Amino acid sequence: LPAGRDRFLVKGAVPDPPLLVEQLLKKELQKLGVSINNKNKIIQLFNQPKIVINTESSPTLFELCMATNFQSLNLYAECLIKSIAIKHGFQGSTKNGIDMLKAYWVNKNVNLDGFHMEDGSGLSPTNYITAENMCDILTAASKEPFFTAFHQGIAVLGEDGTVKNVGKKSKAAGNVRAKSGTIDQVKAYSGYFTAKNGDLYCFSMAANRFEGSESKVGKEFSKLMVEMVDLE
Repeated sequence: LPAGRDRFLVKGAVPDPPLLVEQLLKKELQKLGVSINNKNKIIQLFNQPKIVINTESSPTLFELCMATNFQSLNLYAECLIKSIAIKHGFQGSTKNGIDMLKAYWVNKNVNLDGFHMEDGSGLSPTNYITAENMCDILTAASKEPFFTAFHQGIAVLGEDGTVKNVGKKSKAAGNVRAKSGTIDQVKAYSGYFTAKNGDLYCFSMAANRFEGSESKVGKEFSKLMVEMVDLE
């Protein structure tokens, strides 16, 4: 536990969801006095005529994407890239999802030279994307019917999400929507801002293999974002 803390939240992925459901269901049935005689009893129940005992609806796609961006939920990002492949009738693999994603942006005339995607979350050190790639993607997205929802799904600098504490009380606060990206010796921000002249711009900035502290790099990026919103 960190010093001075009596609680510490740890998150982890469930390695075998069906098995967990079986274990939880067995536990609840036993609480109700239902006798479970062997390991296969619960599985056998699923082969019988179905009786709906509960319905749990998924959040909307917008809510899932918003949570992914605001909280940097890597597991959500991995699931989304696989879901893209499934949506197009392919096996839900990371590779198929990446192929679909690249084909989509190429079809929008985005130049992907220098772009390489290894996973959905961006955690792999073999992921590569240039600032030009990102700005081209953001520009292309701004011309799509989904842009309003996409724009709203990006956290606001100094207000919420992973950029809640970035640029607080500065000119950029409340005026920049940015997605942060951080792994060892890499820090990046990409998104949109409204300049002093009222025009909407996209931006992308990244520091790779930097020396010094992450907080120092973050402060320099904050200064750049303040200067951006002063554009005439």
